[in-house]
Amino acid sequence: MNEAHESIINYYDESFPSIKLQVRDAELHQDYQRALWLLSLVPSCSSKYQKSSELAIPLIKKHFDKQGESLLLAAKTSWASTPNRQGAEYALEYIRQIDPSSKAFPAAQELIKEIKDKNIADLDFEYHYKYETELALQNSALEVARSIGVAYGKGQKTDINIFEFTNNF
Repeated sequence: MNEAHESIINYYDESFPSIKLQVRDAELHQDYQRALWLLSLVPSCSSKYQKSSELAIPLIKKHFDKQGESLLLAAKTSWASTPNRQGAEYALEYIRQIDPSSKAFPAAQELIKEIKDKNIADLDFEYHYKYETELALQNSALEVARSIGVAYGKGQKTDINIFEFTNNF
């Protein structure tokens, strides 16, 4: 068992230059997940583990930046194609996934502000429209009631009947 363990460690120690080349190739293609996966294969008991950890740190940052840019683009696309409450919800779903350490995070915060400002304006308009509509409906109902009352009043007989009461019981 010890011999197998030693053999595995020696394999990673000896093939680390090859792993490094594969990591660089993946990095050049912006395939940061693959690069990180390759580095994660190096066991912690290997003499190259520290070096693989050092290589992984900037790759993690690049991965978050790339992922953040993709999510920000998706959020902007959602918002631009549907600039209403539903589009805002979709955009915010993407934005919530952006890591705060990503370079895209400040732009995402600006987009949130834009969405918030637009939605507040829409809500103000919506509430104003709702109020005006309800007010118009109430006025319309009052006009209808008045018209009905006038029409009823005009349709009444104008004959006045006079009754005389006598005490003939």
